[in-house]
Amino acid sequence: MFAGAAREAVFSDATVVERVQKEFVPVALKAGLVNFMSQGAEGRLYAEIGRSKIVPQGICAVNADGRVLAWAIMFEGKGALPEFLDHVLKLNAAHPAGSEPFAAERYGTFPGARVDDVEGRETGPAPKAHGEGERCPALPVVEAGTLVGTVFGRTFKDGKPTGDTSQQERYLESRIEIAPEAQRALAEAADAAGEEEFDVPGFAAFSLCGKAFLGQLDVDPTRCPDGEGSWKLRGRVEEIHGETWVRFQGTSSATASESQVGVGDGRLWSNDVRLTWKGLAKLEGRSVTRLILVAEGREKLTWDHNDRKLDDRSALDHLPAGRGIHLDSDVRFGLVAQTAPADEVGHGPAPNPGRPPQSLLDKMKRLREALDGDQVPLESRRKIGKILDRLEPLLKDRNFEEAEAVLDEALTDAVDSGHNDLSRVKGGVIAFGLRDAKGRLQIFVAKPDGSERRQLTSEGQNGLADWSPDGKRLTFMAIRENGPFIGVMNADGSNQQLIAARGISPDWSPDGRLIAFSRNGQIWTVRADGKEEKQVTSSSTMKVRPSWSPDGKQMVFMLVRNPDPSNPQPQIGIMNSDGTNERILTVEDRTNVDKGGTRVLETAHDTNAPSWSPVDDRVVFWSGIETKYGQVWSIRADGTASTQLTHEPHHANNDDPSWSPDGTKILFSTGRSGRNELWVMDADGKNEMRLFPIDADPFPGRGAWQPVPK
Repeated sequence: MFAGAAREAVFSDATVVERVQKEFVPVALKAGLVNFMSQGAEGRLYAEIGRSKIVPQGICAVNADGRVLAWAIMFEGKGALPEFLDHVLKLNAAHPAGSEPFAAERYGTFPGARVDDVEGRETGPAPKAHGEGERCPALPVVEAGTLVGTVFGRTFKDGKPTGDTSQQERYLESRIEIAPEAQRALAEAADAAGEEEFDVPGFAAFSLCGKAFLGQLDVDPTRCPDGEGSWKLRGRVEEIHGETWVRFQGTSSATASESQVGVGDGRLWSNDVRLTWKGLAKLEGRSVTRLILVAEGREKLTWDHNDRKLDDRSALDHLPAGRGIHLDSDVRFGLVAQTAPADEVGHGPAPNPGRPPQSLLDKMKRLREALDGDQVPLESRRKIGKILDRLEPLLKDRNFEEAEAVLDEALTDAVDSGHNDLSRVKGGVIAFGLRDAKGRLQIFVAKPDGSERRQLTSEGQNGLADWSPDGKRLTFMAIRENGPFIGVMNADGSNQQLIAARGISPDWSPDGRLIAFSRNGQIWTVRADGKEEKQVTSSSTMKVRPSWSPDGKQMVFMLVRNPDPSNPQPQIGIMNSDGTNERILTVEDRTNVDKGGTRVLETAHDTNAPSWSPVDDRVVFWSGIETKYGQVWSIRADGTASTQLTHEPHHANNDDPSWSPDGTKILFSTGRSGRNELWVMDADGKNEMRLFPIDADPFPGRGAWQPVPK
């Protein structure tokens, strides 16, 4: 259907609109969508329902005067939507243009009881919408030349649209706006290509495809800080009936998830949308005046936040947040747009009445980016959180001037504390693990702020990277069909070689000559060219994860003396680098206990993942209860000064510590946000800050900070 609709677009836009609306989503032509915040009580309702994605996905039907006849947020049952539209047509006949004022009908779910006309959210159900006969102010003022329209989306089953629209994620209608600069980028690329096929610029491609996801309350994969997306369109100019059109084809994907510690199982939602696109855009000079796009694909959406507390609010405030969602379905989308009419065009940047000014929205975006993408210490985040507690009531009261002042205060703290002193660390990029498109763990590198990320490995699975002292090479653990290997490669990923079979957990010696690793539960060494393998230990205890002292004379390692695999009780061992003088660095039976207000390491079941400082005698490691809920600790090489460095209170693991090249910072992985991330802190445990997401399994999630290449 969509391909046919796209082909007919050049002959009759009305035909396309009618087909999309009647066949794809049965919305009567007299029903106008209200998908943006507006003034008054309705604006407050929409602000609650569409906080992240300003799309309540309800229908607001108006007569020819723009006066509201009825609105409904959701529809219960297969025949509910057509029934509502039939009802609206009767209301339109009773209240045509120019008629006397009348009371609009309001439904949370149709069919069902009307929403009570109660203004206060705290004292009753959801607030009402427009007053009697009040004109709908929903559409925003846009810049002249903006392309505006609607994206329609439905899930499909057995080739037919899903009939039940009672859950928002199964039914989407959202307004789209294509700014003049995106149109200009498309037109200039088309002009430069002439008759050849061309790549649609990324900004323009995202503007065209970025709204196509079903989602639901608080679910937007294109805005999630940890999300990943790709919007790739190819275009070719065609002359049709003397008019210039661009014919599109391409693909898009958007994958993201969001978590919240301490709520349910920690996962709020996850979304994975993969689509194939076709369509047409009419060019006039450097502008697009008509747009018809269609997409088909699959979407996986999960909302696991089943126990969200509604506090004293009406249930409608969070529709449908209290429901678990597990959607894995074929989906289709249709986009129809044309140049904004004169009555929607504003003069300059004036905001739409009732909506936050653009300056405030820009500051909110800057703050979100600072908190999600940069290095703001945990203490500063808590302070900023207290500042932002004052923001929500100001926004609800439309007190945008004071809201901006609060944002300014929060931004000042974020900027002052952001980035901290990582720029002073004498180090380069960080090597870490992430999954590739096939779900296999690979080694990536990125700057500490997460920028300039590059994938180094691609064959098999690879992880546990460690840098050579000069920062020019990496050793790593590789898993292939015939087992594990120790590998080496250049810093840019070139010249990859497997040098030691059946080896795991490599660590490069401080003089750069040898690589220590574990094989069959014992410590071995090998030269970086794969020659001169040597077994260092041969005792009855199992030893893995070796780490050299700065002078190369000693090693620490994980020592397992209990042969029972169900309760190995690993400890941190220390020995000379030739295997002599082996002893236990941490006491056999440890538990984290309080002594005089200071937490010290005395008894616990497990320790793991030792890492020796590159500059002194400090060793950091993980200690916890049976591999769960552990913290990062440090200890001196003589067994003194054991100190707990992390104090995560939410039963989240803090694991796999490693050092910055100058010994001033400690990297560690943590699941405190609900997914695995790499964090950094000062060597004394202060100023914790988030860096970026990482993956683990089958390797530990350790990051390795590159020494400055010499």
